[in-house]
Amino acid sequence: GCMLLVLYRKKPYPTTQVSEAMSGQQPEEIQVMPVWENICFCESTGILKNKTHETRLKPQQAAYFQLMLQSPDHIATFAQIGQQIYHHNQDNPINESDKQRIAQAIARLRKDLEPFSLEIKSLYNIGYQLIEKEPDID
Repeated sequence: GCMLLVLYRKKPYPTTQVSEAMSGQQPEEIQVMPVWENICFCESTGILKNKTHETRLKPQQAAYFQLMLQSPDHIATFAQIGQQIYHHNQDNPINESDKQRIAQAIARLRKDLEPFSLEIKSLYNIGYQLIEKEPDID
């Protein structure tokens, strides 16, 4: 599984190598990507984890999540999604049916992110941005 990394939001998001020793087996290399303070994402397993919740993202949702994490300002544009997730080339841009398929995948990812302090903001005709939720003020 993933180990929980405590990092601060202002730090860069490098990928960290973590070795887990298993009883009688070779250590397994796990790619752990810090997300925000107290949240980590394990690339190889698709596990998103904080102090109180752990969710295994399905491969497609994990691909979207990872793309947003690695993109500047955590913005995944429709062009990036088309190229990196659906393997479109630049001569074959995404169409309206692709955008509907992307919107459905993002809706599933949003549901997976509910227990965490993360949400996905829609950017009209651009794509989607992963942001930290504003705390509720009562």
